[in-house]
Amino acid sequence: LTAWAVTQTDRFRAGVMIAGVSDWSLMTMTSDVPGFEAALAGGPPWDGPRFLRTDERSPVRHARRARTPLLIIHGERDQRVPVGNAIGFERALRDAAVEVELVVYPREGHRFEERAHRTDEYRRVRDWLVARVRDAT
Repeated sequence: LTAWAVTQTDRFRAGVMIAGVSDWSLMTMTSDVPGFEAALAGGPPWDGPRFLRTDERSPVRHARRARTPLLIIHGERDQRVPVGNAIGFERALRDAAVEVELVVYPREGHRFEERAHRTDEYRRVRDWLVARVRDAT
């Protein structure tokens, strides 16, 4: 939801997306649960028009409207939401001149298991939000 929110409004001072979906077509074609996304869309992307509605709701398609700084955190081996969602969204936001930072943890899947990665994740989220939100009025 964070990816969608930052492309729809500028009301937030900062956002954090952890293992998030930014492209529903990519998600359906590469996830380990492809039937889930296809069911939401009424069919797979290669079926054409039925998928269009969900594809239009992919945050990456609206990246040019984003203004909110975004920290993106993802696991390199995430099979549920493949890391291409993070990489593609980071590229789209950077192209739109949005402040964005991408962190990809090696060896991690959809959930981060290594203690050092979890500790780093918590520190990065805290620092990102404190730097952008702390003194908000």
